[in-house]
Formats: sequence, structure tokens, C-alpha cells
Amino acid sequence: MLYNGERIGDGTPPEADIAVDPIDGTTLTALGRGNAIAVIAVSERGTMYDPGPCVYMEKIAVGPEAAHAIDITATPTENLNAVAKALGKRVTEVTAVVLDRPRHEELIGEIIGLLQSPIKNVISGLQGSGGQKIAGLLKTLENRAQA
Repeated sequence: MLYNGERIGDGTPPEADIAVDPIDGTTLTALGRGNAIAVIAVSERGTMYDPGPCVYMEKIAVGPEAAHAIDITATPTENLNAVAKALGKRVTEVTAVVLDRPRHEELIGEIIGLLQSPIKNVISGLQGSGGQKIAGLLKTLENRAQA
């Protein structure tokens, strides 16, 4: 991963802007392990978009049956209730997946309180995914499809 403004190379033309960032599996990337997803972009010097200081991005994903029901600006409780309604289920029958990070403790607590069943319905830590969000989601969806 390069920081904004970092200079690399020996100064020989052509000058370019380069962005390298792990998208999923930052820890795996840092440890040189497989199954991480990263991106690299190269453009002429001064032409690459600079998003400024951004660290985390809010993400939400559901299956096609509930895609119309979610709202990234809604609370987790509102979204889980909307997903349950779209699926024709009780909210306690919905499964939520949350990356196990200290910044998500309050979120996980809210979801556990709503779903009333942390063992069955809240999957935090994404066991066996090495901290990968996308891989963890896919693994969970795969396991639920086989159930």
C-alpha cells in the first residue's frame, strides 16, 4: 500500500501516478498470504483522482430478494427489519454478518439485541476468512445455501 504523495522510482520519465491498495484481506496482503484482493492503477502524473483522507467505507450487502429494501443511510435495526419484511420472515430469522473489529462492537451489540440469538444469527469474526469481508460473506452465503 502506498500513501498519498509517496514517491517511488528513480525519477526517470515517464512520470506517473500510481495507486496500490488491498481491497479485501489487508492482513493477508501484509502477511503475503493468498486469497486477498488488491488493486493497482497507473495514470499520467497529476491525472489521478485524490479522494482525500478516507479510511473506512460503509458497506451493506443482501441477496436479490431484499436489494430494494436496504438503505445505506438507515440504521442496522431499520435495515434488518426491512430485509426480514422483504423475505417474508421474522427479524429473528435473518442472519447478519459483521467483520469482527473493535470499531464494530456497538454495531454487533445492536444486531445481537435485535436478533436475540448471537450464536445462530450473528456471524462476527468471519471464521476462517483471515479478516476478508468479501470472502467471509461468500462463505456464509455458501454455508446457508447448503443448509
